[in-house]
This record gives sequence, structure tokens and C-alpha cells, in this order.
Amino acid sequence: MPKQLEKIMTNIRKTNLPTKNDPKKPVAVWKDKARNNDRPINCLNIILRTTGCSWGRESGCTMCGYIYDSTEKTTVKDLKKQFDIAINKHEEQTKYIKIFTSGSFLDDEELPQEAREYILQKTSKTGVEILGVESRPEFITKDKIKKAREYIPEFEVGLGIESTDNQVLNETINKNSSYKEYKTAIQKIHDAGGKVKAYLMLKPPLLTEKEAINDTIRSIKTVAKENVDKISINPCNVQRGTLVEQLYNKKQYRPPWLWSLLEILKQTNDQPTNIISDPVGGGKERGAHNCGECDTHILNTINHYSLHQEKKYLDKPECDCKTKWKTTLENEAKSHRIYTGCK
Repeated sequence: MPKQLEKIMTNIRKTNLPTKNDPKKPVAVWKDKARNNDRPINCLNIILRTTGCSWGRESGCTMCGYIYDSTEKTTVKDLKKQFDIAINKHEEQTKYIKIFTSGSFLDDEELPQEAREYILQKTSKTGVEILGVESRPEFITKDKIKKAREYIPEFEVGLGIESTDNQVLNETINKNSSYKEYKTAIQKIHDAGGKVKAYLMLKPPLLTEKEAINDTIRSIKTVAKENVDKISINPCNVQRGTLVEQLYNKKQYRPPWLWSLLEILKQTNDQPTNIISDPVGGGKERGAHNCGECDTHILNTINHYSLHQEKKYLDKPECDCKTKWKTTLENEAKSHRIYTGCK
């Protein structure tokens, strides 16, 4: 299955790449709130347009379409210009900056050292408390983390671990990495004085709803033992040019229920780390959703919990569609299961 899945994703990429986006403009810049050091603070989010994830260009993960926000080529000058445009939206009260690249901030080919140091230097002058970036494990070294911390003492690296089960990683996500590699990356980051934000995927393709819930709960408990600083649950959404989209169009995939996410938060709120979630496309057909009537209320509950970690709010949402969700968990066809350990 892994090689077959890799081939499928390679063919999907060939159909949709290359991209011809403007290399001089960032993909997006927006403000919101995020949790850090046990409190909510103002956050500036920046998505730089780079050449994208190295694995995504070759084959890529079954649910990820962020590679299509990339461009065929960027120069150091382009990247500096993009960041200048984005950082101009920084305000004094903003204490947290997240920089996404649709790939790896620490990949020298995607973001050359000169551009990275320019970004770190300019960020250090904003007075922020924390800078968050993302990277695949193969690009993480202690020297890169230590270098970043010369500019930003509180430097956070987001790792797309997705699942701690290698069968799920290989046979549903096509991650091209193992949980052992992520454990090694976590250790490197911590040894260099950095922080770790672990991303976990809720309901990658080919898992039933119940399997997906159990896999995420188990993964949270396993990752929490590594003393990560945050765990972010990412409910799978349907992005263009992905295997998930092909399955969705054939009515062979439904994004996770918001009830599933709420249940996971209920069952893991005793873990020794903050567990947060900000569902992309939440409440829409291609994102995590329920019946449509209760979606906004539940999304607000999840957002409140992510910012404040107040357990009492998790029991409040109710809706008639919860019965349908429970029936789905009980009746989904077992013939679709790829991982019989998710019981």
C-alpha cells in the first residue's frame, strides 16, 4: 500500500503542478488570538509564498493541498519583500508571530539561510514574546534552533506528526516519515532550548470516524509523554488537488464531525500539556462539521477551550444531530478499516 499510495499522490501532483503564483507577495496575513504560556495573546499569522514543501512537490501527503500556494521559483530578494509586506501589519500589542511557508521554515532550499536570518532579525525588533514556525523533521538541527534563539529566545517549531501510528502515517497519509523521526526531532528542539508544537491529524482518509477518534486520542497521550509544549488537533478538510478531494467527490470521504473533535478534547483534557484546535473550514461541507445548526456554537466552544483550557465548557453543547453521530460511530462499515487496532 505505501508505494501504491506514493504513486497515486505523485500522479496527482503531476496533474496540478507547477504553480505560477506571484513570488513577491505573501499568500496571506491575518490577526487572531492564540494561547501561549497559559494565556491567550494577540497573534500575527503570515504565510510566505515559497517553492513549497519538498515532499509535497515530489509526492506529498494525501490531504495536503498547500503546495498549490507555492511558486516555481523565489529569490532571497522576493522572500525579503514578502516578509516586509507582512510584518508591516504587526502592532505593538501583538506578542506572537507565526510564520508558515506551506513547507519547512528550516529547509535551506525552500528558505535560504540569508532570507531566514533576515526574517529572524526583523522579527526580533518587534518585541514579540514568541515566534512559531513549521518544519519537517529532516531539516531540524540543534544549530538551526540555537541560531534562531539568538534572535528570538522563545522559538517554537511546529511538527506535523499527524499520528504516532506508523501504519496510519504510511497507509493513509503518505507522510514519508516515521514517528521515531519526530521523536528525534522533538529531542533536538528541546536540547537546543526550543519549544515544540505537535500537530495531529483527525480523520485522514481510509479511517472510519471511530478509528480516527481513537487514533487521535492515542496519539495525544503518546506525544504528551514527550513533554511537547502544545498539541494542536487538525481536523482534516478537503483541499484541492488531493487524494482526499478525489474520495470526497466520489462520496467516499466525509470530513470529521465536530462532535468527534469535542469528544477527543473531553477525553484528553487531563494531559500535562495544552491541547488546542482551530479547524480550517470548520462548519463548512469541506471542513469538520455537524448538521449546520449547531456548528457555530460548537466551533465557539472549541475556540474558547483552545484559548482558556476551561474544561467545563466542553459538556455544554447539545444538538439532535448528536444521535446521528453516535449511530455513525456504531454502524460504519468495518470493511473500510485499514487499521484493526483502532477499536
